[in-house]
Amino acid sequence: MLNENKNIIEKDAPVHYYYQLEILFKEKIESGKWEAGSFIPSERDLSEEFDVSRITVRKAVENLENYGLLKKIKNKGTIVGEIKQDNSLLSQAFSFYDYLSQKGFKVANEVAEVNRKLPSAYIQNFLQLKSGEEILEILRIRNINSEPWYFTLIYLPFEIFKNISEEDLIKGSIHKIFKNKFNLRAEKTKRYLYAGVSDEKISKLLRIDRCSPVQIIENINYTEKDIPFEYAINYFRQDKIIIEAVLYRDTNLLSIKEKET
Repeated sequence: MLNENKNIIEKDAPVHYYYQLEILFKEKIESGKWEAGSFIPSERDLSEEFDVSRITVRKAVENLENYGLLKKIKNKGTIVGEIKQDNSLLSQAFSFYDYLSQKGFKVANEVAEVNRKLPSAYIQNFLQLKSGEEILEILRIRNINSEPWYFTLIYLPFEIFKNISEEDLIKGSIHKIFKNKFNLRAEKTKRYLYAGVSDEKISKLLRIDRCSPVQIIENINYTEKDIPFEYAINYFRQDKIIIEAVLYRDTNLLSIKEKET
């Protein structure tokens, strides 16, 4: 849940400002602070409140319009839409490691960094940590047939996962580590997908040209008591992997596919 004292954009967070705004706005809608049918603050007011440009606010609002969470009323402003039950194709549990292994690919993990540190306000909000609580920040590259296809930035509460080792992280699915070593299983997952372009660091890790298109999936995993214990950001090479959505009348299916060349 959003901490009211941290209703800010984290300038050093590894995601775009407009996307952080989307998360903050969605939290206001889901919590009822912005009630269905009510007008949200003006673009100018939001720009001043969050210390971002009006263009950034506009993009966040437009994206939430596309999801049906907000609706523009001509010459009046923007109102909050009715919250619908989430049957999103991104709401299903999915293991990238298991999928690629089952397809017959040689999958190997490379642990590039493991850091114990204080979290940014952005990460602290996601993991619902108290002030002063530390995290483990893990950068893990997933090599497919000896070539990097994607990497993951993983953020874990240090007190829970202080005994995790690099040897653990080199092994297969991190969710199996959670279950077998820490007796934790994700009972609920929030998943967000969006497009991006590679900066210098992403390009180097994935061995692609700078400003290449990448697909980004964020995961937040929760215990059965609805306590978040993992926040992860996955960066996929678009020339290697595509996200495929298959839509049926009653069921939506999400799959990860290797890109045909």
